[in-house]
Amino acid sequence: MGYETRIYISRVDSDGYCNQIAMIDLCKCGDGAFATLVKKSTPSEPKHYLYVGTDKDGDENKIDTDMYDSPLSCMDATKALEALRIDNLNVAYRRFTIAIALIEKAIDGFGEDDIKIVGFGH
Repeated sequence: MGYETRIYISRVDSDGYCNQIAMIDLCKCGDGAFATLVKKSTPSEPKHYLYVGTDKDGDENKIDTDMYDSPLSCMDATKALEALRIDNLNVAYRRFTIAIALIEKAIDGFGEDDIKIVGFGH
């Protein structure tokens, strides 16, 4: 996976809106199980969106594609967690440790059915 890879721990509603709980910047996280899951979870057309900050006029910035014009990916939290654990066992990466801990706590707090992992970048 390339630079600028971020994941958003989110609750996703029926129209594809991703209500962010937390964001984790994974930077360059390799080509392992998580990268494969992101690729499989990226639709050909945007299905999910989120708001990130505001523009100079105070309007929210809605995004549904990343900087490569790829639609946002959306993964089950448990599948993302499993893939991150596999990758972290193969090559320990400090950002995976934080991502794993945050996803585990989000699942504990909200339930695994309510949490999705939204990917931005690749």
